[in-house]
Amino acid sequence: MSLFDRLRHPTIPTLPPAPTRVLEAVWPSSDDEPLPSGQASWGYRAGPTQIRTYSTRSHQADIEKAWELYNSNPLAQRIIHIRLEHIIHHDTRPIAKDPKVQKLLDRFWFDPINNMPTFATQLAKDLLIFGTQVIPFSINYTTTHGGHIGDGLVRLSYLDPTCIKDINLTPANVRLPATVLIQSDIVTPTQLLRVVHPVITPGHALNGYLIGTLPTDTDQQVDEDNVTYDGACFLFRINHAINAKFGRSDLLLLETWLDQSAIFFTDLVQHIYWLTNFVWDVKIEGATETLLAKRKNEIRANPPSRGSVLLHNEKEQWNAVTPDLRQEDISSASRTLVWWIAGIGAGIPEHWLGWGRETTRATAKEMQSPTLHMLEERQDAIKAMLTSICRFQIHQAIIAKTLPPDVDQSFMLTLPNLLPPDVTQLAIAFRQVLTALATEGSDRFVDPQLIQQVLELVATTMALGLAPNSPPVTPGALRPLPLTTMPHNPIPKERQDAAPEEPTNA
Repeated sequence: MSLFDRLRHPTIPTLPPAPTRVLEAVWPSSDDEPLPSGQASWGYRAGPTQIRTYSTRSHQADIEKAWELYNSNPLAQRIIHIRLEHIIHHDTRPIAKDPKVQKLLDRFWFDPINNMPTFATQLAKDLLIFGTQVIPFSINYTTTHGGHIGDGLVRLSYLDPTCIKDINLTPANVRLPATVLIQSDIVTPTQLLRVVHPVITPGHALNGYLIGTLPTDTDQQVDEDNVTYDGACFLFRINHAINAKFGRSDLLLLETWLDQSAIFFTDLVQHIYWLTNFVWDVKIEGATETLLAKRKNEIRANPPSRGSVLLHNEKEQWNAVTPDLRQEDISSASRTLVWWIAGIGAGIPEHWLGWGRETTRATAKEMQSPTLHMLEERQDAIKAMLTSICRFQIHQAIIAKTLPPDVDQSFMLTLPNLLPPDVTQLAIAFRQVLTALATEGSDRFVDPQLIQQVLELVATTMALGLAPNSPPVTPGALRPLPLTTMPHNPIPKERQDAAPEEPTNA
């Protein structure tokens, strides 16, 4: 084929399937020492599938390892609790604009079965520990002759992550998980649950609503396409690639080093034990082997006790010998290990762990900013989880006709404010605005009503900046001081109409 024929009829190359990178074990479990860097089993290898995974272990093995680290390693548990304490608290609750929606969300949130003030924190903790969370639920309505009976109240259940056998992604879009296959000693046989999803079918009666499955007259559970399932569930994941099925625990990245820290600090306790012990070195001049053996048996039979007095002649010398194990090196190594795990791995500054001997107030403030941004990202995942659950409750109430379809569905969650604004800078900015609006002659060029609106806008912005998760502020709720009380020196009326005076030379 000539060059011109190739240009007229180009051949489209066939690309090989995209490989999947699978994270291998860092070193074999039978070896106490890590393999040198550069060896084949250190790093990643390519797999043939289109689903991205992270470990050569099964999902169930990863879950059990994360649970073991959380319950046996104090540093691992502290890492989880520090994140949890900053991203959610017991006062977290949804705040809606519409009173009817607020009443519905309060009933759902404080339902004795749901008990969301406690359950929301437990769900957040399990999501951080396991990385994947499946939440089955039940809805208080049934279908009869095309209508619904019940108020649509959603009650949440719980499923241990080890019961998840598989997660199926939507073939047309791997970003959307479709179903969850579960099996356990309680749930037998294997069940297929439909993941809560938005209806996107044009013209469908439930278009735009979040649904799992819908009950039928024959007590079956079907989705909007009339596909039958065993039930429905929520699915939440963190630390996962876009085309991965399972999420990963926040602890699995640190697994190797958390295990090493447990070994290290166990050895450190043994090290301290030897530092607190000593041996007696007894030197006897001119003694024969027989005499040394005899004296040794005498000392062993009656060793010197604490506070005792040793009496011997000039031929016998007693010295207490303690081991020199270079304690300063051990202290430096332990601090480096904690810094590597908590500081580099988990992004937690050392003074958050109570280790602030070399940290000043100024450096502590600067060091925590990256950590707060990291925690804000984690908080977004928890916020998305709780928002999805609350929005699903609103949609189910609309389907059950407890709420009208045109109700205002907007709401917000009162989560902790991780990045509060600088109050000093806000106060300086507000003072500058007040000073600019109170200068002489400002009322000649700016309408007093506009000045009032500017002050209200600044005050509202400051209030929302100081408490961004507070209930919505309605216009006019924050009113600044009247203009008549502001310190200013307006131009007299008789001078406003007069011509400007010519400058005079002094």
